[in-house]
Amino acid sequence: MDQTEIINTKLTKELVEELAFQNNEPDWLRSNRLLAFQKFENSPMPFSKRIDYSHLQLENLSQLVNSDVVTVSKNEYFKNKIINQVFEKYSTYVIANEVKKKHVILSDMNSAVQNHPELLKQYLLAASPITKNNKFDFLNRALWNGGTFLYIPKNIQTDIPLLSLFTFNKDNSYALPYNLIILEEGSKVTLIDSIISSDFENDSLVSNNVDIILGANAKLDYIGVQETGKNVNHFATKRAFLKRDASLNWIEITLGSKLSKNNLDVQLEHKGAEAFVSGLFLAGKDQQFEFNTTQMHAAPHTKSDLLFVGALRENARTNYEGIIKVEKGAQKTDAYQKNKNLLLSKNARADSEPLLEIEANDVRCTHGATVGPVDKEDLFYLMSRGIEKELAKKLLIFGFFSKVVEKIPVEEFKNGLQSYIEESVTA
Repeated sequence: MDQTEIINTKLTKELVEELAFQNNEPDWLRSNRLLAFQKFENSPMPFSKRIDYSHLQLENLSQLVNSDVVTVSKNEYFKNKIINQVFEKYSTYVIANEVKKKHVILSDMNSAVQNHPELLKQYLLAASPITKNNKFDFLNRALWNGGTFLYIPKNIQTDIPLLSLFTFNKDNSYALPYNLIILEEGSKVTLIDSIISSDFENDSLVSNNVDIILGANAKLDYIGVQETGKNVNHFATKRAFLKRDASLNWIEITLGSKLSKNNLDVQLEHKGAEAFVSGLFLAGKDQQFEFNTTQMHAAPHTKSDLLFVGALRENARTNYEGIIKVEKGAQKTDAYQKNKNLLLSKNARADSEPLLEIEANDVRCTHGATVGPVDKEDLFYLMSRGIEKELAKKLLIFGFFSKVVEKIPVEEFKNGLQSYIEESVTA
């Protein structure tokens, strides 16, 4: 059954009120939405000297939709997506009973508002300090509709990968899903967080927020994947907050959309926290991707390691801006950041700007960036061993992505991504 919900109205304060009323939300959540909407109205549209946002016309998007419900019997719905490799095995409908035995809560956000209001209030407010000037972050926090709530109780560990899937298929519309992911002390899980859509004739928009909260000694493998279609403008704001000795393995994969802007933020708040952040993107004809990453070290003895790799074809355009911030008391910080871009066309262009902002004096922080075509010396070396040029080039491209692919802990998903890369670079 298709459970797409549509609200026919434009972006107004009255829409915020109507949404809160329809969802029977408590006053604290309604107030939080209204505050965010005020910030949204007072914030400028995104601007970049490298990415073109001038075509965005929010007033033309008149329908707010949430996710289509996809069951196992409808998996043909996204048969060309990588997520198809894991959907049947790890769909919520398949594993729900297994995780319920461990008192894990995995539900849609609207249900969580009704069934777990105290948990939601405690963590949603803690994770949403409205301070940065990010118009689409504010838009989502004002009008989120749908998304996933995941709560792993203290010391609960599961080896079953969980799946959050958001899909929308309404042309000339916008969708604003919000995911809240909470791992209590000592818990452990793997989450695949996927967003997909059809191709559209007209501009559509997805702005998805994700807040991740890891308690002490918690461990999360998080795989975010965006496979939206033609004429989708995608904005993502994702934040992770790590307590003492928490560990995060974050892999962010960007493949679809017409335009994709990603703000990815890791907050290492307590001693011993560590985050490994990896990004992989493949941009093709008329696609524009932008990535802004922050590695914030707020406590001593914390570690972050970031690697973003991407390949560009035809006239693709990408921009990466990343910063490592180390606060004054965060001594013994260990931080690394690198962005690598592979140009597969003379018409493609990638820009990269890694930055450091350090206030402590006993740290190890390094960064770097590369932009260029397939290395001629490496290509020559393989060809000198009898490998034909096209195969040698393909092997080098696979090697370029391998350090990110090998960090994916779900074998079926890893195999699907490798097949996608192979088909893309040989097309």
